[in-house]
Amino acid sequence: MSLITETSKISQQAATARNALQTNGLLPTTGPTGTPAATGSSTNSNGLTTTNAGVQSEFNTFLTLLTTQLQNQDPTSPLDTNQFTSQLVQFSQLEQQLDTNANLQTLIAGQTTGTVGTAIGYIGHTVEASGGNFVLDGTSSDDLTYNLSSAAASTTINILNANGQTVAQIPGTSTAGQNDVSYDGTSPGQPSLPPGQYSFTVTAVDASGSAVPSTVFTSGVVTGVDNSNGTVNLSIGKLVIPASSVIQVTA
Repeated sequence: MSLITETSKISQQAATARNALQTNGLLPTTGPTGTPAATGSSTNSNGLTTTNAGVQSEFNTFLTLLTTQLQNQDPTSPLDTNQFTSQLVQFSQLEQQLDTNANLQTLIAGQTTGTVGTAIGYIGHTVEASGGNFVLDGTSSDDLTYNLSSAAASTTINILNANGQTVAQIPGTSTAGQNDVSYDGTSPGQPSLPPGQYSFTVTAVDASGSAVPSTVFTSGVVTGVDNSNGTVNLSIGKLVIPASSVIQVTA
């Protein structure tokens, strides 16, 4: 059950009891300060802060209801306190859940700050990251870097757009180990690609037609760090990659 659902459930219970008291003249229709008595809690963009405040307000209302009912109960037919005890336990559990979530948010924020601090250290250094991402600017070429586990008889580089669709295929080198192929968005027999960010995969086979395992990389000098969307990203020229994809840093 979500926190909002739990809060709503408790609020409805308190509102039902409050309405019964007001109907019988045992509780005024205004709150302690003369304002209309609260009928529930709400949440908005403030998240846990607003939820917690709403829970506290309902808890105070609940205590007022409990005290008033106990003061006005029929001595010959006392109220059943089991329900009140159960609701007090629910409030306590809900407050503990809110505190736990708040602590988790603080922990996550601290981890993000630490990640940003680490990423800033990448600026000015050459990094190698997993995933074959590159940028075409319409004028200069970019190096497509990949590694073959063994020499291949034939290698094809598949160029993918932002939607993961293959938009071009160019021949690649087939040497075992690291290979670098320069690409500017044009190749004989293939469409010319407009400027933008792309990715690539490699398909390689040996003389017997068996697939040769390959690994693609992104490399370049880090020029900036960004955390505006909640994910720490690195800028390599016009290319943007997740900081978490970095596997090697060199001077």
